[in-house]
Amino acid sequence: MRNVSWIDDNTGLSVCIFPKDETPDIYRFKLNTNNTVFQPELAAIDFGVRWALERHKSININIDSWSSIEALRSSRPISALVISAKKNFYMAGDLVGLDWVKAIQVTSSRIAMQNKLLLREKN
Repeated sequence: MRNVSWIDDNTGLSVCIFPKDETPDIYRFKLNTNNTVFQPELAAIDFGVRWALERHKSININIDSWSSIEALRSSRPISALVISAKKNFYMAGDLVGLDWVKAIQVTSSRIAMQNKLLLREKN
């Protein structure tokens, strides 16, 4: 569901939502330059959760970031981003499933290249 990529000194984030039998929705965001890899990963999860909450739709988030999953499970959140994402995740209840998958890197690489090309076209 997510992709984080760097283009020059810029950080980008994509969230892809694949509804059943529909064309995927792709959301792209440009982030501040001082983000760690962890921050966009957690922001992608939070975006998906908020998307499900706003539409009252059940979704499953597949992500390759075990650290983001652990941050949501943690009893001691370490940042405002984690606290906000955790709050939204628990408000979503059964609407949102979260799975760690190793194979997402292939899809993420393809999306990263598309985002890189799109950002270059805009500049």
